[in-house]
Amino acid sequence: MVRIMKTFLLMFLLIVEVSLYSQSFTLGLKAGPNFTNITGYNSIVSEHRTSINVTAFALAPMSNNIDGLLEIGYEQKGFKYTAQDISNSSKTEGERVYDYLTLPAGVKHNFGRKLRPYLKVG
Repeated sequence: MVRIMKTFLLMFLLIVEVSLYSQSFTLGLKAGPNFTNITGYNSIVSEHRTSINVTAFALAPMSNNIDGLLEIGYEQKGFKYTAQDISNSSKTEGERVYDYLTLPAGVKHNFGRKLRPYLKVG
């Protein structure tokens, strides 16, 4: 039951995007899960780590179909690992967690108003 609730919460967070509308610009909040891992180390067996990201954004119109986008976000990334020494006599297990503050900027182009598809670059 707990696993089902966690899965439901993750799916909900994947689609959450809250916006506050104003005449000149839009403010909003985006949140969702991160699934991170590492590759490339033969002596380390790694597993993905699930964490969260939260981003606040401001969207300002630049023309009829083009908007400027500024964001500030918090992201957690990392991995769980198991490593063995050369003689395979001892095993080390652990977890690495990295916290990031992101400041992306970009441009968003709206292709239509009925379906509202868009392309975001930045």
